[in-house]
Amino acid sequence: MGDDVLRPLLTAYLHFVDVLGPHIVNLRTTLQAEREARRNVDWSRNLRDADRLASLVDTHLRTGQPLPRLECGQMTKRLRSGWDPKDPLLDVNFQQLLRPTGRDISRALLVQARPLMEEAVAEVGTEYVWCRNAPDVPRADTGELIPWSLPLSSKGVDALIRVAGHACTAATSALTGMRSSELMELTVGCRRSDDADGTRPGPAPAGQQGRKRAAMGRRSR
Repeated sequence: MGDDVLRPLLTAYLHFVDVLGPHIVNLRTTLQAEREARRNVDWSRNLRDADRLASLVDTHLRTGQPLPRLECGQMTKRLRSGWDPKDPLLDVNFQQLLRPTGRDISRALLVQARPLMEEAVAEVGTEYVWCRNAPDVPRADTGELIPWSLPLSSKGVDALIRVAGHACTAATSALTGMRSSELMELTVGCRRSDDADGTRPGPAPAGQQGRKRAAMGRRSR
């Protein structure tokens, strides 16, 4: 790969890892905690308290926050079950909206609260819950400060985490010359500390040790 390709590619990788990486790590931690909490919720219990639902919707209206948006795959399931494609509530994520109650919405409550919900969607709309109001970071090309991410669905977050992992692997490979087999030997916590901060460097990963031994062998020939 020539420098005309490698240089911009590596610049993009490093921007992804150094600038976006810390935000992605925090997002991954938050998503994992959310999923763990959801596993402990009995979603078979439906909410029938119209006042409680109205209170949650009113919070969104008062703060101007969009209602939570449903994943595309779940929207497809609704359409297959008979929902009207033009239904204004088609992409509303009721489970996420009712997350503070630990319940899903009952069919009867949905019918009762439909006018209120449609009014709320018309006023504040819907949006994915992850990365709303994301902190600003500098663009890689101009340095202009922009939100580090647009709002994402849960699947979008999963995809972003995978991309971040690929960027880390590619950057490590490009900067160190490590082979793919050596990269696969890296484990969590294997990064060596920088001796400039006064700490003592830890042991090199197994792959790096093997590469160093091979290099020493070639020099001794």
